[in-house]
Amino acid sequence: EKIKANGIMPGYTHYRQGMPTTFQTYVDFIKNIFVYNFNNIDDVWNELRELPLGYGSGFGSMSDVNFSEVAGYMNMEKNIKNPLFSFMLYTDNYIKVLSSINSFLIDISRIFQDMIIFSGDEMKIIELPAGYVTGSSLMPNKVNPDFLEIFQGYAAKSIALMNLLYSGVINKTTGYHRDFQILKDEIIPFMIELKGIINGFPDLFSGIKFNNEASEKIIGNSIYATYNSKLNFKTNGNWKESYKMTGDMIKSGKILRSYMPEDIISYKNFDFIGDRINENISFIDNGKKKLLKMVKDVVSEDKK
Repeated sequence: EKIKANGIMPGYTHYRQGMPTTFQTYVDFIKNIFVYNFNNIDDVWNELRELPLGYGSGFGSMSDVNFSEVAGYMNMEKNIKNPLFSFMLYTDNYIKVLSSINSFLIDISRIFQDMIIFSGDEMKIIELPAGYVTGSSLMPNKVNPDFLEIFQGYAAKSIALMNLLYSGVINKTTGYHRDFQILKDEIIPFMIELKGIINGFPDLFSGIKFNNEASEKIIGNSIYATYNSKLNFKTNGNWKESYKMTGDMIKSGKILRSYMPEDIISYKNFDFIGDRINENISFIDNGKKKLLKMVKDVVSEDKK
């Protein structure tokens, strides 16, 4: 939300200039990506409120513990009674969580690919914050987008872990299998590493600078082809002929009529996300308090 610069920039398809857009429209696109993926991940998080205890190896627990009562102490739920179904959620939840995270990582990796290109010597329409680039070990004054590339590496690793999940679960019987521990041993440390990378996002995005002058310079004449074809169509009513007319104008070196795209804005702030996160944190904190109370109660009873 701190990025306030604006101006025209080229849109790209097939790594070629397509139609123009505005930088604020592009910034809003990034906001949409964050909101969309936050909602996906938040929905999955809310599905994890079912207490993952009390199913033993998949065929029931011999414990005398009332797991519904334990769920209440932990501010969670215990609605599923069938132990086999509960145990199936052990691996299903890993798949569900990682799938939602992968969707986010893939979206951001594509944005980062934009930024790697946009910040390169050939364009320089954006400037990355100093803390997110490094100098070359061989070439003086060369600036490399290492943070963005490292993130893309983590996105690739996450997809590889998804393959590990699928491969580890497929064709197994419904009960417990020892190799399921490998899934946990790989995914949990990865989540911790990924959190460290994502913690760098706020300063990265807020520190991006847009160079409107450089952006205008690289815009090619043909970027306005669709707009000029539309103008021709309004005159002759024949789209195929209008398309050909525009093509002939470009071939002959005629400068097409330009235009300034409008800013298309969907999200003006992220306040509702902050509110939702605070609700989730409060939910977890309440669970911790209830759990600590349960432990203290048990200890008190033992002392008596």
